[in-house]
Amino acid sequence: DEIDDSYYPTFKRACDSYFYIPTRKEYRGIGGIFFDELPLPADIRSGTEENQREFVEASLSKVSMGWMPSYENIVRRHWMQEYS
Repeated sequence: DEIDDSYYPTFKRACDSYFYIPTRKEYRGIGGIFFDELPLPADIRSGTEENQREFVEASLSKVSMGWMPSYENIVRRHWMQEYS
């Protein structure tokens, strides 16, 4: 979102589709970054290969800096719950 708020809906739809298991009617994992079906925004997709690489690197950097604090809070809230 720090790069451009308008990208969120596109990436959310792609992630929801990618991580959904239709036979179980549930989502798998905790999300993630995938590059095999990355839906680059039109303004980035139409740019040079260097622009595309810079966009991916900047996005990856922002996600990696924000991921751990978010995930740590989830683990702290649920670390005593039983699981199977």
